[in-house]
Amino acid sequence: MFNLTDDEKSPIELIGLRAMVENVVVFLVFGVLVILYGAAVYDLAGQLPDKYVGFIQGIYSIYTFAILSLSGLVIVAIVKSLKGERCVKSSHLIKVALLFARAGLSAGAIVAGAFFGIGFGLWLISLLSAEEELVAYAIKFIGLSGDFLILLATITISYLYLLYPKKDKLRQLGITTLIYAVIIVSLYSNIGLRSEMVSVGMIYSIFLFCALFDKVRYIRISEALG
Repeated sequence: MFNLTDDEKSPIELIGLRAMVENVVVFLVFGVLVILYGAAVYDLAGQLPDKYVGFIQGIYSIYTFAILSLSGLVIVAIVKSLKGERCVKSSHLIKVALLFARAGLSAGAIVAGAFFGIGFGLWLISLLSAEEELVAYAIKFIGLSGDFLILLATITISYLYLLYPKKDKLRQLGITTLIYAVIIVSLYSNIGLRSEMVSVGMIYSIFLFCALFDKVRYIRISEALG
């Protein structure tokens, strides 16, 4: 059931980060093609909500993404806190949790990519049409894509903090956390771009900085003890 070389994989490989990036790109293109097809068949300005709502609410469910990825994150956090770092790559419970993680994070990547593709496709069509509604729909879909990317980035960084040993990747995780926080603060400071997910991102920025400071503290104590 599990790959025998799991112990040799990095945390980035364990959570399937490469597959997530591929999913974003593939489904971004897919979303554009879906809208281009719809433009040829439907009146997008008048029929978009009815024709695509089932499609969007089905496989592209934020609940599916959140439940799978967060449940895996919680399991990894609990097991690591109880058994320590050595169990991260050897515990069968964590390996099961990572199955949920990869499925959930991939679902989030698919949603983010597809929503951005749909929004971008609508924007392209709006350039050739006088329908102002298409621009509004495009903005909504791109905004939804942004919300998914914020949550996806938050959960992914959290996994990396949990899966990497506390002595490893301090600089990389620190830079990643700082970039994430700068982006979130920039979005939050712009009232027009502020959303519930951006507000959640602000809260999670604090938790990520706490994780970073804990990592720094652990390394300094370890060095002091020799």
